[in-house]
Amino acid sequence: MINQVDKLAIISLYSRGHSLRSIAKTLGHSRQTVTTYVNEYKKTMELVATQGETEELKARLYGAPKRKSAPRACSIYVGSLKERFVELASNKDKQEEAFGEVKKVTAAMISRKLKEEGYHIGDSTVRLKYRKYKAN
Repeated sequence: MINQVDKLAIISLYSRGHSLRSIAKTLGHSRQTVTTYVNEYKKTMELVATQGETEELKARLYGAPKRKSAPRACSIYVGSLKERFVELASNKDKQEEAFGEVKKVTAAMISRKLKEEGYHIGDSTVRLKYRKYKAN
């Protein structure tokens, strides 16, 4: 991610007629990053032309870049996998059956067991789900 100085440098260089490639090379960012900020600048300038220069548009133009992130949906954690995970995470009898006599069941143990049973799920997904499960 770029900082506010780089964003303003991209806008300044673009306004002076530099190509996207030369801006990227000069500032050491990818062309896609430069393109993203130039396109944002163009859209904001179109809004300025129609609405005038409002405080909101000034903040979009000259403020710090905002990273757009969307929560990722876990499409794997459904159906029988979810049921089996809950069994292994909560049911003491199922834990003993699956892991033998252990003091504490960990996310790594659950992950290995699910993989042995043929489920395709990553370790980090199991850790995340187990952490959330324990919190509730």
